[in-house]
Amino acid sequence: MASSLPALSESEQKSCNGESFVYDQSGAFLGERGIGNDIIIASTLYEAGYALSTASPDIVSRVMTTIGNNMGIVGTVNLQHKVYQLSANLV
Repeated sequence: MASSLPALSESEQKSCNGESFVYDQSGAFLGERGIGNDIIIASTLYEAGYALSTASPDIVSRVMTTIGNNMGIVGTVNLQHKVYQLSANLV
């Protein structure tokens, strides 16, 4: 079967495997890295950072505005979300 299928280009492989999208706290896009399909907030492209889902509403708004603007949406994107914190009571 492998011999009958064309080889995937690097960009096709990335679109299949995905990468993490990294933004800083001001909402500026820093680049893509690794595997996955999540959004990470970090100071540099190579810093571990943290997930967008745990970011403050202000940071989420700035990142989503950047994403929206890059898609052609004009203006500020305002989202309301709740940050959920999981906890466990161990007895």
